[in-house]
Amino acid sequence: MLTFFDRRTVHVGLTCALGALTSMLGCEPSPVVIAGSCRAESDCDSSESCVDGRCRPRRPTDAGPMIEDSGSPSVDAGPYARPFCPSFPFGTDACDDPEVVEHLQMRDSDDDGLLDFVELCDHGTDPCDEDSDGDGVSDLVEVGYGSDALDPEDNPRGRGDFVFVVPYSPPSAPPIEPDPTRDALSFGTDLQKVDVYVTIDTSGSMRGEMDNLRSSFRSTIVPELASRIPDVWFGAGRFEDCPQASCPNGMNNMQDMTPDVDRVQAALDTLTNTCGGREPYYQTLWLLATGDTSSYDGRVQPIPRRCDDAGTIGWPCFRPDAVRVIVQAGDEPMARESGGCPSRYPGGTHAAAAAALDGADIRYVGIDSSASSTLRDEMRQMAIDTGAVDATTGEPIYFRIPSDGSGLGEDLVRAIVQLTENVPIRVDARADNDPGNEGGVDAVEAFVLRLETNTSEASVEGRLCTDLPTGDDTGDGFPDHFPRVFPGTSVCFDIVPRPNQTVPAIDEPQLFRATVRVIGDGFTPLDEREVLFLVPPRAPTLE
Repeated sequence: MLTFFDRRTVHVGLTCALGALTSMLGCEPSPVVIAGSCRAESDCDSSESCVDGRCRPRRPTDAGPMIEDSGSPSVDAGPYARPFCPSFPFGTDACDDPEVVEHLQMRDSDDDGLLDFVELCDHGTDPCDEDSDGDGVSDLVEVGYGSDALDPEDNPRGRGDFVFVVPYSPPSAPPIEPDPTRDALSFGTDLQKVDVYVTIDTSGSMRGEMDNLRSSFRSTIVPELASRIPDVWFGAGRFEDCPQASCPNGMNNMQDMTPDVDRVQAALDTLTNTCGGREPYYQTLWLLATGDTSSYDGRVQPIPRRCDDAGTIGWPCFRPDAVRVIVQAGDEPMARESGGCPSRYPGGTHAAAAAALDGADIRYVGIDSSASSTLRDEMRQMAIDTGAVDATTGEPIYFRIPSDGSGLGEDLVRAIVQLTENVPIRVDARADNDPGNEGGVDAVEAFVLRLETNTSEASVEGRLCTDLPTGDDTGDGFPDHFPRVFPGTSVCFDIVPRPNQTVPAIDEPQLFRATVRVIGDGFTPLDEREVLFLVPPRAPTLE
């Protein structure tokens, strides 16, 4: 009889075959034992236990002492042989006992990923309870995150953050699912950053409008908009004649975009002189949008634009991640006046100005102090062509004020409120890695599978997952954005983590961070949440 035998290898008796051959040979088939299988402790090496029919590395929490092949204890295990739970036998005074510490550093009695020593001596948590404060978040997550694992009111979710536990499994092994396998994140969609640039016709008929703008800027415009928009910047300019004419402020960008209200007010306070000829309405809009002063000379200030940052937009240096608005106040027909300037100056038509504004994602709002139906129609059409349409009424955002300029400040505020509340935006979510992650780990690449829209109408963190139409830009079958959202509507995205097969476990928990941001119209930030990925430590084993 030829038999290969080893407790750790395949045990096959070759004296018998299966099936009908067994009766012919008059014997029973020898058992086939899969590698590492066991029926009893004696089938395993001394450093292993028989668990669910397989030999597995013995953990300090396994009941009973280590067994040699003879069946005798390997050492006189004493008080450390029995499980430490459910009633943990040591107090914090044991943290000064080297013998006890040695054993505490080899056990994780509640199997939460934290050694008994770390729980008892470093954090004061219960080594026999994976959730010491009973808040539904494990001690491992709270310790790794940095919240108080003994305070049920303090945990990552309570702070608005989200933690996924991502155990490591090597690429050659079956992946271990993250916990949880998905989570819903709720977001607000109020516009956070808005740049408002005001350009005003300063010809002789506009004295009242200039006075009203100067007096209402600090008293009305700034406080009203700042109370609604967390990060609002302002800029100001004037136009009064063709660039080659004699008026000193043909086109003047007086103040670039800035959060400094005093600087804008100082610029507006210079609006005391008037001049006028053919007012370049369209050319001013084109230059504000493009920032290209190369074709201009004469009474155009500044040449070139002041800002050095290539990422800023247009003549007054709009922020690239802000919603950009130009408010133009005037009292003369735009095409007639702009057409009076030489054609060598670009941007002199409605089509050219509208294309420049639209190309720079700048919305246009007109404030009209004339009685002209022509100017009314021109301003309304420019608003339509740049997307400044109130979706609740279907009307372009445009205001007519009296010829004395009264109400200009109040209507400017109303226009911006309409624009920031009643003009729908597209909402996307993106995950960004924290560059400070240990070891250069890219948390998004390692742990994020995808982001999906959530339209369940569930309440998440006090916000509704609003049921809105969705879109799938990637074509992978998972919706990834909301095409049309009124600012201020709450939305949800699910984050679906991927199994961790790239970041091995070490002796300590590892925490990696990413930020999920919701973006309006592809460029302006609306809200964000920090997401954390916790890689549990290696399980302790006896040497």
